[in-house]
Amino acid sequence: MALADEVNAYVDANKPWELAKQEGQDARLQDVCTVLINAFRILAIYLKPVLPKLAENVEAFLNIAPLQWDDAQTLLLGHRINAYQHLMQRIDPTLIEKLIEANKQSMEQTAPETAATYEPLAETIKIDDFAKLDLRIGTVLECKLVEGSDKLLQFTVDLGFETRNIFSGIRKAYAEPEKLVGRQVVVVANLAERKMRFGISQGMIVCASGTDDSAGLFLLDVDAGAKPGMRIS
Repeated sequence: MALADEVNAYVDANKPWELAKQEGQDARLQDVCTVLINAFRILAIYLKPVLPKLAENVEAFLNIAPLQWDDAQTLLLGHRINAYQHLMQRIDPTLIEKLIEANKQSMEQTAPETAATYEPLAETIKIDDFAKLDLRIGTVLECKLVEGSDKLLQFTVDLGFETRNIFSGIRKAYAEPEKLVGRQVVVVANLAERKMRFGISQGMIVCASGTDDSAGLFLLDVDAGAKPGMRIS
């Protein structure tokens, strides 16, 4: 920025646009433009780490090899450059304001859609109601596809004190059930047994999900050290 300030002061003092209109000032105009192009080149070197595309355009304009940091120690003299092309655009505050406003409107439009992916909270319960729910840590001993169902997986889960057979409708999210063997899961252990066409389900495996299948289904993770049979409270 200090160099840019010096260059701006040099431009104001020498006014090359006026020199170009004056007869007999060609040599002086050449000198001023040479100074300014070299200052511009040095500024491009300083800016290259943060504005690499701009530096690339400057290299093409000046007809030079890729700029290196040490190039700031030398001058560009006796060298032919290419025809000038506009390299950047001045920031228009009005345009910035329009972009900010457009972003606000976009956020307002997407916010309701984001909220719609979450189910509303269930009815408030008391601590006694929660105490009735017995959640236990379980380790998956076996997991396999259920023949005749496109939704169910059949789990054999070790709860520490006993082994449970549990059917879970997460096949769409876990198409390779064998990869779940050895994983720890959260089980609703005191849920009444449910007789199904494929057998009896002795509990429920807890998953996270959105309002529809597009959001996916996700088994809950358990911290290392938790043992099968431990109660979640």
